[in-house]
Amino acid sequence: MGSALPLPPGPRASSLRQLLRYVPHPAEFLEECRGRFGDRFTVRLAGFGTFVMVARPAAIHDVFRAAPTALHSGEANAFLAALLGPRSLLVLDEQPHARQRRVLLPAFHGERMRAHVDRMRAATEASLQAWPRGRPFALEERMREITLRTILEVVLGVGDDHAAARLGRDVSRFLAGSRVPYALVLMKFTPTRLLSRVPFLPGFREFRRIDAALRDHVRRRRAAPGGESDVLADLLRARHDDGAAIDDDEIRDALITMLFAGHDTTAVALAWILLELLERPEVLAAVRAERQRVVGDGPVRADHLPRLELLDAVLRESLRLRTVVPFVTRKVMEPFRAGGDDYPAGVHLCPCIHLVHRDPDLYPEPATFRPERFLERKFGPHEWLPFGGGDRLCTGMAFAMTQMKVVLATVVAGVTLRRPDGAVTRRVRRGVLIAPSDGTQAVVAGPTSLPRRGAPAPA
Repeated sequence: MGSALPLPPGPRASSLRQLLRYVPHPAEFLEECRGRFGDRFTVRLAGFGTFVMVARPAAIHDVFRAAPTALHSGEANAFLAALLGPRSLLVLDEQPHARQRRVLLPAFHGERMRAHVDRMRAATEASLQAWPRGRPFALEERMREITLRTILEVVLGVGDDHAAARLGRDVSRFLAGSRVPYALVLMKFTPTRLLSRVPFLPGFREFRRIDAALRDHVRRRRAAPGGESDVLADLLRARHDDGAAIDDDEIRDALITMLFAGHDTTAVALAWILLELLERPEVLAAVRAERQRVVGDGPVRADHLPRLELLDAVLRESLRLRTVVPFVTRKVMEPFRAGGDDYPAGVHLCPCIHLVHRDPDLYPEPATFRPERFLERKFGPHEWLPFGGGDRLCTGMAFAMTQMKVVLATVVAGVTLRRPDGAVTRRVRRGVLIAPSDGTQAVVAGPTSLPRRGAPAPA
């Protein structure tokens, strides 16, 4: 450790025991630690290092505003470079990170996403047609189909040909292998060349084919540019500050990061949101009424989205209450002060998403699903942070928020869903994410009967 600065208290168990406790039950472990040690505590996870969890908004504000030289996030994720690539935003720091972020962000800007709403909606409508009727099925799996199809079409610009289908199957198999609870631990300690041989990670056998397919797709698109309107086209046209084009390796790393970091995350978030709606018929009825009032009987369009205020509040409240990623990490590179406390170089300082979202001073009755809290006030980026924050705010945030709104507005108008009798859902670890144990089981009970145009939303 680079300094004798004291760390806050934490569990006294060995780092291996803490890792084995944290990995399968991250939310429960973090809640237990806060109950014992307060809003600032230290955990040690074998092989990963020393982590100081902070759940005070003032401390998180300081972390998100830190100079890029003071805190490194990419260094904490360095082991992912073997898969995501050395120029993935997730593994870069300081000037290289800023350079990549400047050139990639415009392709994922909120206004740019508006151009892709029609394809997001079409992917959802196509999925709805294939949902089984009258028997339980997992909504999480259907959300994965939608988010993957959207990424293939909106990000990569691939259609329904054989190559696209093969890429989709390979991505699905790869991600299936990464969903085992200890996947991150195995990835951390297994050499990349051996990942395809780990029996618990069968999906890694597809990785080389995915990599080759993406590289070939980028080369072909660069060699024969057309009038495509997708994220890849934006990246091929983009230039760094010095006028240099983004090279094929940079684009490959950006695309593979989007595939692996954005696809499952959005699907799991949608599964949690739909669970909240299905368990609260009065909220679902109000969302449908708002959708009918704003959109009418036709399809949802980009200009409708800002006016779907209750839908937006439902989405934000679910992302608050149903943690998908429990915390974000910054490695302290030099002695650093956050929230009035000093931290030594070498530790990982972690804004704890799961715990700050359960702060009763910020969110009265934090365990209660209350979408109206997001209609009553706006929360700062250090108070509501499902996408991280600061200069590491997820570049795909606008993409994910737009897609989730389009999917939800299309689903609530397209089908009537109900929970199967006796269905119970718990939090489980699925790879790096916290997901619903049953994938949010649901039954299609019939087509939706929307309120009359202009009918008021239920109180």
